[in-house]
Amino acid sequence: MQQQRIQNELIKLQYQAVSHQLDPHFILNAMNTVSSAIIREQKEEAYQLAAKFSTLFRETLEHSDDVSRSLEDELEFVKNYLLLEQKRFHDAFSFDFIVEDEVESDLPIPKMLIQNFVENAVKHGLRPLDKKGELVIHISQKNDTLKINITDNGIGRINAGSNGSQGTGKGLKLMQQIAMLYKKLEGTSIDIVIEDLEDASGEASGTRVIILIRSDREADKKKV
Repeated sequence: MQQQRIQNELIKLQYQAVSHQLDPHFILNAMNTVSSAIIREQKEEAYQLAAKFSTLFRETLEHSDDVSRSLEDELEFVKNYLLLEQKRFHDAFSFDFIVEDEVESDLPIPKMLIQNFVENAVKHGLRPLDKKGELVIHISQKNDTLKINITDNGIGRINAGSNGSQGTGKGLKLMQQIAMLYKKLEGTSIDIVIEDLEDASGEASGTRVIILIRSDREADKKKV
C-alpha cells in the first residue's frame, strides 16, 4: 500500500514535468515548425520533424503510468525534443551527446530526469543568448554510479532570474522531490548539483547540471 502511494505521487510529479513541453503552446509551436517546412516545400524535413514529434507525443501517452525508463529511451526522448527546438529556432544552438563506452544503456532512471534540465537549459539559458548556443550532455559510469553532466553556454541562472525566468529553480525543486520518492521506491540514490559557470572576467558563461545516480545493487547482493 505504501509503495503504491509513493508510485502514484511519483507519477503525479512526473506528469507536472512532462506537461511543460507537451502543453498546447509547445504542440502549436512544433506543428508550426512542421508547417513551415511544408510551405518551403522541404518535404523530407517536414516528414522527419513530424515523425519526431509523433514519437515524442506517443512515448508520453503510452508510458504515462511508468515512473522510470531506460537511459537509452530517456536520451532518445531528449534528442527528439532538442531536434524540434533546434529547427524551431533556426539552428540557433547546437547539441551533442557524449556517452562513454562503459555506460549501461539499459539502466533504469526516473522518467524526465534528464529532459527536465535540458528543457531548462534551452528555455532559460540558450534561447535568450545573443550568440550561438551550445549544449553538451556527457554521460559516464564508474561501477554502479552513473554521472550525467548537462552543460550549456547560456546566460546563466542569475541573468535568467533577472529576466523574470525562474524555470531552473522550479525544475530543480521538482526533480529533487522526484529523486527523494524514487529512492524510497527503488532504493536508488540521486544527487543533483548545479554549477554556475564563469569566464575569465567573472561573467556568467553558462550552467552545468551534475546528476549522480547510484544503484544499490551491491548492497542488495550483500543482503541475499
